[in-house]
Amino acid sequence: MASILGGVRFLFSRPILVALVLLDFVVTGVGYYRPLLPIFARDILHVGPAGFGTLSSAPAIGGIAGTVLLLVIGDLERKGLLVLWSLLFYAVAVGCLALSTNFWLSLSLLGFLGLANSLQAVMRQTTFHLLTPDHLRGRAFSVFNMFSQGANSVGATEVGFVAALIGAPGSMLFGCAVGVILTVGCWAAMPGLRRFGTDQTRSV
Repeated sequence: MASILGGVRFLFSRPILVALVLLDFVVTGVGYYRPLLPIFARDILHVGPAGFGTLSSAPAIGGIAGTVLLLVIGDLERKGLLVLWSLLFYAVAVGCLALSTNFWLSLSLLGFLGLANSLQAVMRQTTFHLLTPDHLRGRAFSVFNMFSQGANSVGATEVGFVAALIGAPGSMLFGCAVGVILTVGCWAAMPGLRRFGTDQTRSV
């Protein structure tokens, strides 16, 4: 318990890490589109099982593309800025997906969602490791990862509940609005996150 609390205390002592946890948990949580894909496939896009399978695979393909892109580019200086841009584009793409009635457009948006999520996840975890001392990394990352992994479970409950009230597109638009507001808010309120890069690993 002391180790867990030590990880929590360290995590919440670094504003940049708190912001990254909050952004990931909320933006990808309220914008968690996967539980609603069957509704979009059947009732909005009017595609069968093959179409639904294709839609479901698009985020993974986008995620692979994002990882390969980072491997090709190499070390990026403005890591915090890339996280913010990626989460902002993720939230906007969720809203566009909610409004799309075209299969190919939806497929492209899902691929882009996977790419944006991959970019922000890699940069977010890289930033965490750069900011964490060696002797705290294990316990702090456990807490960090707990929030990251829990976002999908909490998000699935939230999007399902909101979809039951205002429909699947409405649920996605709500997620888009919350994601954009939170990301822009952190962008404006945290210049340290915008400027964070490799050469600031111990001074932030």
